[in-house]
Order: sequence, then C-alpha cells, then structure tokens
Amino acid sequence: MRSESKSPAARRSDRARKQEIAVSAMTGQLGTIDRLYVLAAGTAIAPDRSVYTPGKWQGEPATLSCHAYLLQRRGEWILWDTGIDERLADAPEGRIIAHGIRGLVTKPLTAQLAEIGLAPADVAMVLLSHAHFDHIGNARLFRDARWYIQRRSTRRCSARTSAPSATRHCSTIASGKPASN
Repeated sequence: MRSESKSPAARRSDRARKQEIAVSAMTGQLGTIDRLYVLAAGTAIAPDRSVYTPGKWQGEPATLSCHAYLLQRRGEWILWDTGIDERLADAPEGRIIAHGIRGLVTKPLTAQLAEIGLAPADVAMVLLSHAHFDHIGNARLFRDARWYIQRRSTRRCSARTSAPSATRHCSTIASGKPASN
C-alpha cells in the first residue's frame, strides 16, 4: 500500500516503527537510560537577535542558555554536547567567542561532573550535535571518550576557513586538543 493512501495515524505508526527499528539496530535493543542530568553549559549573548530571526528584532540582543546532557545507560556515561569552554569561568564578564557573540560560564563543567562524583575520564561517549562553540567548547576534556558528530560538521572543519574561532573549534574536534589561541 502506498503511503499516500494510508491514514495519518497509519503513517505515524509506520514512522514510529521505523524509528524503533533504527534505535534497535544502533543499540541492539530499544533505548532506555538509567539517569539523566541537565548540566549548565554556559550562556551565549548575541548582540543582534535578528541573526536567528531574519527580519525581526533587528538590533535587539538575545541571551541563549546552553546545556549539556549527561546520561547513564547500562553503567556507561554518555555526554550530549560539551557546552562553552569552561575556562571562561575565569572571566566574569565572559569573552567574545564567535560572530560578536559573548560566551559566559558561571560553573565549569568539570565542577558539575565532580558534584555527581565523576571526572571527564569517566565519560565513555561524547555526542556532539554540531561544531559550534557552544556545543564543543569542552570537547578537549574528553580525550578518552568515543566521539560522534555529524559528517557535515567534520566536512566543514576540513574545509579551509579564515575565521580564527572556527579554526580553533575545528582543531578541537580533529585532535581532541585545544588549539593555541
């Protein structure tokens, strides 16, 4: 039966079944987690909100909360994104990181992990949604972890770029080590 002739409920059911199969294929079984922690991973202050909403709110600043998510699954610790570089905690006013956006960190990621009883070496897997500074800023802390990132982000990092911030963040992904500033 062609998809167009199925009811919307049947199409949703088909999509759900396909997603379930995909999760099963990746993990060997349906995905469940034992614990989830939402970590404060910094704040990004953009001087012009219209960058995110073309044609609206031109010249108005935007404050964006950044989070990292720590999951425990079958005794393994997994981190989704690593936030803004925790070294910015030493700069109370933050620092311009990319495209005029100021990054602020009030509590280092390693301090939050320590409160849970963990160190970066305890994290077995790091999932990076994409290669922006507010997602990969602390990637260097997880050198022993398996890293996963979209192929598109690694291609962008492989491309030649003249932007110093992009070069710095991409070298973090490529080597697991921070680039010299």
